[in-house]
Amino acid sequence: MMRISIYIMFFCLFVLVSCQHKENPSPDLAVETLKATKLEVDKALVGINTFIDRCDNLILLKDGNEHAFNLCELKGDSLLCTMGFGTVGDGPDAFRQPVAFFCGDLKGLVIKEVGNSKFRHYPAPLSETLKRNQFRDFTVEGAGNCFSGLLFSSVMMNDSTLLLVGGLPDTDNVFTLLSVRDGISPLGGFPYPTQDESMDPVFRRLNYMSSMVLKQPGKNRYAWVGCEASYFSLLSIERGEAVNIKHVLTDYPVCTQGETSLSHSPDDALGFIPCVTEKYIYLLHYSYKTRAEWLDVIRNNEGIGPDGYLQEYLGLLSVYDWDGNYIKEYKLDEPVRSFTVTADDKRILGQSIDLDTSEEKMVQYRMAF
Repeated sequence: MMRISIYIMFFCLFVLVSCQHKENPSPDLAVETLKATKLEVDKALVGINTFIDRCDNLILLKDGNEHAFNLCELKGDSLLCTMGFGTVGDGPDAFRQPVAFFCGDLKGLVIKEVGNSKFRHYPAPLSETLKRNQFRDFTVEGAGNCFSGLLFSSVMMNDSTLLLVGGLPDTDNVFTLLSVRDGISPLGGFPYPTQDESMDPVFRRLNYMSSMVLKQPGKNRYAWVGCEASYFSLLSIERGEAVNIKHVLTDYPVCTQGETSLSHSPDDALGFIPCVTEKYIYLLHYSYKTRAEWLDVIRNNEGIGPDGYLQEYLGLLSVYDWDGNYIKEYKLDEPVRSFTVTADDKRILGQSIDLDTSEEKMVQYRMAF
């Protein structure tokens, strides 16, 4: 019962994810404003489609209509739907609260249930393997007992090992390795950034569950990014140990343990929605400096921020390289609620909204470093 309650509590926390970070680390680097242009989409994508991931020219969207996901192709200034796939439910080919992400180095796709009880790996070419439902079960005994978050809380290291934010509830490690061959094992060498000895292990784990891990394409380098607090670290992995660790942003969450839940400090900075390419790490965030400022907008202004957009539309984007160096900050003239970046780092693709009609639209921004 405790496990179910904690999962529900974490899910509620995740739904309230919003984004913020420290002030611009380098005042000498000016914020550049980018102007949105329309991204054309075909009729199959009209409705609620959230950007999830990108691999080469393939774009993965979470669909709000018939299917769980849409596989799309970016052609010029148009986003074309290749196919819809994924069924929500309890059947043999269905997923409860499905999560999907590309395994970029393998050019494949992983679909999993949020509780880790079911994994499937669809190899390239994706259109063919998805249509034929050709997949490889990624089975790790006991993985369904591990805590994990949504979206990018896990990433494929190779074709048989997955790196997971979370793990068994009574263990004290940030990351867990799920291996088809070796089973479940903690990733060593990466302790919790702050150790509150008065907090039970399960709550200490829960304190950092609202975070994401992403892999640098083609490299042994990973980014760990907070969604509900302003932290961001880089690490590599060798023989089951975290090495070459660099903590870039360190405003970790300040929480108080209750009987069945955690209470966040109103002074906490908020976190990020991340996206990575081979060269850069992109962190999308709000301009609110604290959780209290964000909650004030939700409670007292019907969730509408000073820019006229609902609070889930974010307009600031910070860019770092894979050494942790701050590169640039962009201001988006039309905030987005989800986004991805093309592999050549030239375009941001985002899901925005027309303030006059309240209709969703897809936009793109062109960047120049």
